[in-house]
Amino acid sequence: MGDPKPQPKPTEKAPAKHVGKPAKAQEQPAKPQETPAKPQETTTKPQEPAAPEQEPDTTTTPAPEEGKPEPKGLGQIVNRQRKQLKQLESEVEQYKAQTSKLAELDAIQKRAEAAEKRRQELEEHIRYVDYTKSDEYLSKYQKPFEDAMSRAVRDVEQLTVVMDEQGNTRQATAQDLMALTQMPLSKMDETAEAWFGKSSARVIRHVERIRELVDTQERAMEDARKNGEERARQSAQAVTTARDQTQKLWKQFNDEDSQKYDFLKEKPEDDEWNSRLTQARELVDKAFSTYAGDPKLTSDQRYEAVRSMVVARNRAIGFTSMKLRAERAEAVILKLQKELDAIKNTSPTGGNGGKGANGSTSNTPINTMQAALDKLSRLG
Repeated sequence: MGDPKPQPKPTEKAPAKHVGKPAKAQEQPAKPQETPAKPQETTTKPQEPAAPEQEPDTTTTPAPEEGKPEPKGLGQIVNRQRKQLKQLESEVEQYKAQTSKLAELDAIQKRAEAAEKRRQELEEHIRYVDYTKSDEYLSKYQKPFEDAMSRAVRDVEQLTVVMDEQGNTRQATAQDLMALTQMPLSKMDETAEAWFGKSSARVIRHVERIRELVDTQERAMEDARKNGEERARQSAQAVTTARDQTQKLWKQFNDEDSQKYDFLKEKPEDDEWNSRLTQARELVDKAFSTYAGDPKLTSDQRYEAVRSMVVARNRAIGFTSMKLRAERAEAVILKLQKELDAIKNTSPTGGNGGKGANGSTSNTPINTMQAALDKLSRLG
C-alpha cells in the first residue's frame, strides 16, 4: 500500500477580542491499513489579551533570599543599586577610618616630638648629674669596654693556667684575666708568662686593651664632673642674674607709672581715695607674691592665691572700659559746666521781664525758655 498523504498543518487564528474556547484541529484523514502511531491532536492556544499598562512600582523591593533567584525587571535593578550603595557606604567608612588615622598620626607625631625634646633635656641633665647613665657614655665608653672584655674572656677561657712547678694546670677563667689587669706592669708580665707560657703575649694584649678603655672611662667621668660643676655654677649665676634684673625692672616700672598716672598717686586730704589705693596695692602684691602651684601650700592657701590672681586679672581687664566710662562722664560734666558758666555770666534783667536797661531782650537760655513759655500761654 502507498504511504499516507501528509497531513496539512493547522493554521492559527487571530485571537478574538474576548477570550473564547480554542477551535478544534481538523480531523486526520483515513488511516492506512498499517496502523502507525496515532499523532497527537494539536490545538491552537489563543493569545492572552494585553494587560493594561501599570505605573512603575516605587516601593522598595526586598533583597532576594539566599538560594532564590533574583527578581527580574525593576526588582533586579533595585537590588543591584542596593548592592552598589552598600559598597559605596563601605568605601566611605574606610575613607573616614583612614582620615581618623591620619589625624591620630598627626597627634602622635606631635607627642613624639614633645617626648623627644623632653628626652634631650633629660639627657643633657643626666650628662652633668650622672654621666655614667647618659647615652653618650654608654655608647662611647661602656659598650667598647664590654665588647673588649667579652673577646678577652672568650680567648682566655680557651687556655690553661700552670699552677705549680710540677706543671699541674687548670682551665683559665675571667677572674685570672681581671687579676692581671690589677697588677703592676712588671708583675703582670712575669705572672702572665708563668701562667700562660707561649700564649702570654696574646693575654697581655687583651689586658692592655682593657686597661686603656678603663683609663678612657675615668678621664671622661672626670671631665664630666668638672664640666658639671662649671655648668652648675653658670646655671646658678644665670638664675641670680635673672632674679636681680627682674627686681630692678619691677621697681623701675612701678616708680615710673606712679609718677605718670594720677590714678596711682595719693591725694592729700582725701582719705577715702588713699585708703582704696592702699587696698588695691595690697591685693595685687599678694596675687603676684604667691605661686598657686607650690605643692607646699594648703588647700585654703591655694584657694586664696588663685582667687587673688583672678580678682587682679579681672580688675585689669575692666580698667579700660571703666576708663572710657569716666572719660565720657567727664565730657558731660564739662559741657554742663560750660552751660552753667554761660548762665552765670548773663547780665541782670533789671526786673523788666528779661529786658535789659534799654528795654532790649538778651538772648540767654533762660530768656529763650521764658519766651517759649510765654508763647505757649498765649496759644492757650
